[in-house]
Amino acid sequence: MEESESPPARTVIGGRHGSPSLTIALPFSKITSVDSELREAVADMAALLARLATATDPDERESIAAAAKEIAERVGND
Repeated sequence: MEESESPPARTVIGGRHGSPSLTIALPFSKITSVDSELREAVADMAALLARLATATDPDERESIAAAAKEIAERVGND
């Protein structure tokens, strides 16, 4: 019996099945019950991700990147 020489199917990317995804790990108990500034930052980042998903203009993408960097710096300087 002769085996086919076709390349293997790639359905696993980085150990996950399906589409690549973005994961942000944050202390959610602190966000929901203690730190209102951090809760606002998470909401702002979610809004930026939604804008980025539909942004086609390079200037808009640059604006989103700058806003995300500002949020990351603000949250990271605790």
